[in-house]
Amino acid sequence: DTPHVFLVGFTWDLPGNESWTGAKKILLDGWNVSGLLRYESGRPLQIDMANDMSGFLFNSEKRPDRVGSVDAVVAGGDFDPNTDRYFNEDAWANPGALTFGNAPRRDGTARGFGVFNEDINISKAFTLSERARMRFEFRVGNMFNRTTFCGPNTRWGGSSFGQVFSQCVTPRSMQLGVRLDY
Repeated sequence: DTPHVFLVGFTWDLPGNESWTGAKKILLDGWNVSGLLRYESGRPLQIDMANDMSGFLFNSEKRPDRVGSVDAVVAGGDFDPNTDRYFNEDAWANPGALTFGNAPRRDGTARGFGVFNEDINISKAFTLSERARMRFEFRVGNMFNRTTFCGPNTRWGGSSFGQVFSQCVTPRSMQLGVRLDY
């Protein structure tokens, strides 16, 4: 259940001109721009708690009760994983000993972080001879160096509930490449 996903892959061979010759052809012909843009809202998370019914009726997990009028996520635009918690612990309650909670398996009000990522590739192809071509490439992953955090701890009732411990995307990376086809 990811309500908003925008994923675009593109490639564009920049138009050249057959009349170009010499330095003009070398500099302006054979350029390509391609990329992948991915934007999506957070996915619903599963909130669970310590299970005092382990093994009872094939039960492998126990969920707390969801308190309906309380916002589950309290993280805002200035979220700092070193000091802030992602969840409002008061949005759930203990259902009691040996009792199943009413929280859904995947809670649409408790979503993880969204994904915003742009990867770009710029290349230039040269014709060396009738059978040989050379291609220079410049690739940039995570072009705007956005930070995407991994999901928070979803074990309700624990001391680290709602804390985020890592990021799930690599920082901006750039690489140059040369390819020779013959």
